[in-house]
Amino acid sequence: MKNNRRTLIIRIGIILAILLSIFIFSRILPFLLGPRIIDINIEEYQYLHQHSLNLEAKVAYTQSAKVNGVSSQLTQEGIMRHFLALNPGYNLIEVELEDTFGNTKKESFHIIAPDLENIKLPEDNEEILETTHNL
Repeated sequence: MKNNRRTLIIRIGIILAILLSIFIFSRILPFLLGPRIIDINIEEYQYLHQHSLNLEAKVAYTQSAKVNGVSSQLTQEGIMRHFLALNPGYNLIEVELEDTFGNTKKESFHIIAPDLENIKLPEDNEEILETTHNL
């Protein structure tokens, strides 16, 4: 009887120690991982067909975000949004994230936008441009 009681107390102690360890680990996890990008709507060396980009990324453990040195909108759900005007040709996009502990992480993306001569307009816009040029 005494042996069963002692075994039960030891098992409860082990379970409590495991639960406490999981809780402590979950609290320090953001400090260990730092800020990070989970998903982003651009790819490395992506060729775009327009001269603007609505950058959107899902981030984790992030307090603030900057794109090319400019502060970005960050929602409570961890969605970062930023509008970029792109130059024709090669563009470097630098995303900098910062967490509550001051840890920062930088990621760079290379994007290629078309030259002004190579822009293909939708048919609806061509009619608008022809009307504008005739004025």
